[in-house]
Amino acid sequence: MKAMRGVSLLELLVGMTIGLLLLLAMSSLLVNLLGGQAHDRRQIQLGAMLDASLSLMAMELRRAGYWNGNGDAQSNPYRQLFIEQGGRCLRYAYDAPPPQKNDGKRFFAFRLHGSGRIQRLTTDQKGWSCNAADALWDDLSKTDIGVIDSLRFSADGTHAIALDVAAHAAGSAGEEKLDIHTSVTLRNQPAVSVQ
Repeated sequence: MKAMRGVSLLELLVGMTIGLLLLLAMSSLLVNLLGGQAHDRRQIQLGAMLDASLSLMAMELRRAGYWNGNGDAQSNPYRQLFIEQGGRCLRYAYDAPPPQKNDGKRFFAFRLHGSGRIQRLTTDQKGWSCNAADALWDDLSKTDIGVIDSLRFSADGTHAIALDVAAHAAGSAGEEKLDIHTSVTLRNQPAVSVQ
């Protein structure tokens, strides 16, 4: 009769150790993969938020100065664009395109709010100020996606506005950052005033 042979205690311990090392390596790989995906997701969300905000700003600035009226350029009530607060706020206006009726709320502004948000103001001429009440401003960016570190408007040559934006993803260690520099041509050529 043959003796039955099993696994010795030493063989069992060596097998368990090898299995634990493989499990540890796989866990580490999984953690790194998930961390990389989270980083990429935050970067993509930040980029999409900034792209949407800058696209709206560019579209609006191209309309700045439009007037659907008759008369010389000096009669145009929308003829000026103002850069204020050291470049952190920009005020502009344009007339309603035909066949829309002018509702009076044709005066706008963009600014960087102190809490790291890009905001837009839509108002009548009386309330047209970079210092308008916070309740009148609409957020273009969301602080749960990204925090805007800086927003700067500046005159870029003749009839163009330079936009510089720096932001970082919310809840990150500062690794997900974006710096965007772009320029928007003012089609209706309003006079740019830096205050």
